[in-house]
Amino acid sequence: MGGYSDIETYIGQLKRAAIDAYMVEQEFSIRADDTYYAEISIPIYETDAYGHITITGFVNSSYSISRPGKDGEGPVIYKWLGDRAFPASQSDIEQNEERYRNLFDSIRVAITDTLAGYDSIPNPDVFDGIISTFKNVVSQLSTPNFRSFASGSDFSSHFSAATKSFGYLTGKMVSSYFTLFSRLQIVVPNLGDLAGSLCATASGEKELLSEARDDVFNIVSDSIDALDGYAQSISLLPRHVDKLLLS
Repeated sequence: MGGYSDIETYIGQLKRAAIDAYMVEQEFSIRADDTYYAEISIPIYETDAYGHITITGFVNSSYSISRPGKDGEGPVIYKWLGDRAFPASQSDIEQNEERYRNLFDSIRVAITDTLAGYDSIPNPDVFDGIISTFKNVVSQLSTPNFRSFASGSDFSSHFSAATKSFGYLTGKMVSSYFTLFSRLQIVVPNLGDLAGSLCATASGEKELLSEARDDVFNIVSDSIDALDGYAQSISLLPRHVDKLLLS
């Protein structure tokens, strides 16, 4: 099983699972060649001498729609598999391909929109540098000679490292702490407390990001399993006999 670093791959699988579930619900079956297959009955009409039209029988026919790839993408190809006496025109083929293309796209867009932002949660490791830097600052400020440290080059290097780290962070709480910290370039009595608070906040945001990434991945993964299970359960219902699979 993968993890959040594979989220794009799993989102692709989710799109295909959603399309599979919809198509099976519409009485298609999924074939081994990665197509959706459906059977239909075409009525045969006859007109008598008085112009009355009656149905005298039915001809069983079938068609297939190409299934998206594992990434949820792929072209839509419509194939008429019916009796040659009832061929599908090129116009019919193109209209059906456009219909299913639009349908598949609508499902993909809905999933993309739903997961927008959740598919690009920052890596929690970006907080490691800032946490380490401010731990060092807090440690140094707690020593008796913290004032000489604060006015020396060491403090400047730590402050520069912190500034660089913040360039990769977007958390509003962390940013607000940084705004306060950046205004205190001259050491004041509560600088150590502020640095310690910032360190704790960064640690908390790192944990939140880790949990958020795990939660999003689990939701996507569980949704794939649920949709696959649903498609399988629907396909087991008695509906039509897939003659191509039995032949």
